[in-house]
Amino acid sequence: MQSYRWRARSKSGKLYQGSYLADSKQEVASFLRENYGYATGIEEQRPLADKLGCWLGSGRVSDKERSRFFQQLAKMLDSGIPLCRALDLLRNRCARSLTTVCCALISELQAGKSLAVAMKKQPQVFTAVAVAVAEAGEHGGVLQEMLSELAAYYGQKAETASFLKNICLYPCFVLVLSLATFILFIIKLLPLFADLYQSFDIPLATSLRVMLLLRQGAAEYWYALLALIAVMVWYLWQRRLYLAGWFWRLPGVAAYRQLFLEIRFCKILALLLYSGIPLPLAIQSSAAGLGDEKLYRKATTLADAVVRGSDITKAAALATPLLSPVTLEFLTVGESSGSLAAMLKEASLLLEQELTTKLSGLKALFEPVLLVVIALIVGAMIFTVAEPLLTLLTELPEYE
Repeated sequence: MQSYRWRARSKSGKLYQGSYLADSKQEVASFLRENYGYATGIEEQRPLADKLGCWLGSGRVSDKERSRFFQQLAKMLDSGIPLCRALDLLRNRCARSLTTVCCALISELQAGKSLAVAMKKQPQVFTAVAVAVAEAGEHGGVLQEMLSELAAYYGQKAETASFLKNICLYPCFVLVLSLATFILFIIKLLPLFADLYQSFDIPLATSLRVMLLLRQGAAEYWYALLALIAVMVWYLWQRRLYLAGWFWRLPGVAAYRQLFLEIRFCKILALLLYSGIPLPLAIQSSAAGLGDEKLYRKATTLADAVVRGSDITKAAALATPLLSPVTLEFLTVGESSGSLAAMLKEASLLLEQELTTKLSGLKALFEPVLLVVIALIVGAMIFTVAEPLLTLLTELPEYE
């Protein structure tokens, strides 16, 4: 049940307004016609928490939410529920970020538009791949099957993203904790040691004097320091695309990125082929979703070769590094057996397992290295502070 705010006018012209609990606007309109005359306005009432949550999460729809949305919609359609009714039911069950989207889709469908056209008007939620798959499903009469494939695609994408975040979580936590410890040491402990040494007339080491001068300057000109940090953050944010491109070109990182993009390309291509989209168009659409200009040019070369009648495996071999030798072997089997989409999906799963294994090994190697680096930094800090005291102890006369 949903609360609706209504306004009605009687046959004599008297105005009425109020609230009514109903399952739909049509039910409210019937109630008003029977009791008042005719409706002049019916608006859905939403709680303040829902409005605030929808405003905060506007345009932010995760892959996990997309997967759940397509999965539930496919099950409803498979059960025989009409599309508009299914979206209306999902409107009150899905995430708050998708509530407005469901309402927009229902409005477009009631205006006679197709689901793909309605989805195309929500580019912040539905990508070009999702729109193409939905359009192919509508044309082929297999919309629920294509929505299930979309749900599986977004589900696997969400799992991969979650795995990558978990890998980065521990190093980031250690780095943040180390930085907080260093700042606490500089602010609180360093002046105590400096006062202790001055009370005993112990000369300070050069490194310790430099740290004290930096602390004193930061304390006196903290506003300038904050402004400098703000400028640096702004500059890094403006140059984030350049820095990201430079980072992805590093020798060790480029191989992981290439493998990740290949997995994504194979998944999207398999999904589009399942939906019945022609192979050349599917190749270009899959490459366009990668966001890499070099790979897009390679994919265009591959699509042109396929249009000219070349074998998919020979054309893909010429379009390296778009596809690895493992994927080419799967393409050969898929082309000969007529199950190209299934083989691409199997290749993506195999490559995903390989990427997971490599990243897990990299994490296992990186964690002790990070701990050793942090231990060296902490040790250097302790030695810097304790150096004057050690010098004093070595100069004391020995007692027999």
